[in-house]
Amino acid sequence: MKAIHFFHAGVGLNLFILLLAISNYIECAKFLPEYTERYVQGGLVVLLFFSGLLGVAFWLKKHDKMLVANVLVWIPALPLLFVAGLALLFILFGK
Repeated sequence: MKAIHFFHAGVGLNLFILLLAISNYIECAKFLPEYTERYVQGGLVVLLFFSGLLGVAFWLKKHDKMLVANVLVWIPALPLLFVAGLALLFILFGK
């Protein structure tokens, strides 16, 4: 598999994480008005981090630094992939 395919798979997982962060941000602001300020600040940090990470990764890809871009994209994507794999194993083989 070429490096560009790994890059696109990592970007897809990071976009999924970004969508989860956005939905969590909206739900916390809607249903927890007493904690809104704290959750809004934390949610904004996560959103800015993943947006910046994807922006830097695409900038590195544009400048032909695919190895660094792949590493940058896969650092937050690997834990999600690991947890999803474990959840799938527990669903399939758990009692």
